[in-house]
Formats: sequence, C-alpha cells, structure tokens
Amino acid sequence: MKILAMDTAIAPGSVALVENGVIMDQRLLPVTPGQVATLPMALEEMMRANGERWSDIQLTVVTQGPGSFTGVRIALGMGKGLSIAHGIPLVGVPTLELLAAGARQLVGEGAYLLPVLDARRQEMFTAIYQIQQGWPVVVGDTFCLSLEHSLARLLPNGEGYVVALPAMLEQLCLPVGWRGLPVDFSIQLLALAGERLYQQQGGAGPLLEPLYVRPSEAESKRGP
Repeated sequence: MKILAMDTAIAPGSVALVENGVIMDQRLLPVTPGQVATLPMALEEMMRANGERWSDIQLTVVTQGPGSFTGVRIALGMGKGLSIAHGIPLVGVPTLELLAAGARQLVGEGAYLLPVLDARRQEMFTAIYQIQQGWPVVVGDTFCLSLEHSLARLLPNGEGYVVALPAMLEQLCLPVGWRGLPVDFSIQLLALAGERLYQQQGGAGPLLEPLYVRPSEAESKRGP
C-alpha cells in the first residue's frame, strides 16, 4: 500500500511517502513558528520528485493530536482536503499511541505503558495504554497535567513503563516500580499504525476530528 504520512503535531514536522512499510522519500519541515506553512510546498515537491500523482496515493495518515494546536489543525486540514479533492482515504493516529507503539517490542503482552508528551506551559499530555495482541490500546482518558503531578495517581497497581522522547523523559519523576523507556518519533511507524487502523476500521475522511485535550492558548485567554 502506498501511504502519504504527515506529522506536524511534534517538532520538527515531517512528511513521507511510504510503500509496503518502506520509506520511499521523507521531507523534514523547518523548526520555525511558521513551519506548518511549508507543508503544502513540501508535499508538492516530494510528489513531483518521485513522479507520483495524487491518484497513486492509497491512504493518507496524520497525527491526530495531542500536540501543537496549529500543527494538528494544518495536517488534518490538508488530509481532509486530499480526501475531498482526490478521494484518498484518511485516518488519524493519536500521538500518544505512536509513542507507546514505539516501545511495544521492548515490553511483554499485557504490560502497561504511560506515554508522555510535552504540552508546554510546564504541562504534559498522557494516557494509560496496555499492550494487547502486540499493540498498545488506550484504557482510559487522555489527560493534560502539570509536570509536577504525580504520575502514580493515574496508574493501575503493579509495574509499568513511562514512555517519552528522551528530552521529555529527563524531566519526569518516575513512579516507584516503573521504568522509563526513551523512544524516538518515527514517520514509518505512523504509516504502519495508520494502515493497521485503516484495515480495522476503514477511513474517516473529512469527518476525522483532532484530539486537542485542552483549550488553545488563545481560547484560554478569551475565557468562558
């Protein structure tokens, strides 16, 4: 399956063409406040360089959030536009699920994982996942918490693993009995997760909604 994968929820953003699990081409977006504005150009350049037409793409996969508000919105909007204009199926994968999936081969069946993502403002996004049939499945709500919040309050009894990007993991105080597993974000894994989801549930297309978890900074300033 030929997949267009887009992530702008985590900096630096990237887009990739993935075919049968192999990255055919990948473009990193510049780490600047306006990085997401370069997404359409990066897509066009990548498609042209590889001689691809939009009709060749069988699935578009995006990170659904949480993460950068603008980034999540831009990639999702681009995916919806391609779905409407070219009939390309679209699926979204939660960012926290991707982090958990990056550690799935390091833990056993039934293990609990707590992926943590930097939410800025001294906060973090997190949720509880459990490995079921080799893949992380969310078993609770997604939270936005202060970095000082005790992660132990969220966790079921027993041992588990806190999963995060290396820089984020260094900021966390791990609960007793829990190990930290550093993982790197993989656009290839995003494509794999998206294809897996598509085979199970089909595409959401223009109906796909973002996972923001908390109000944006602008909404917070406006108040109720």
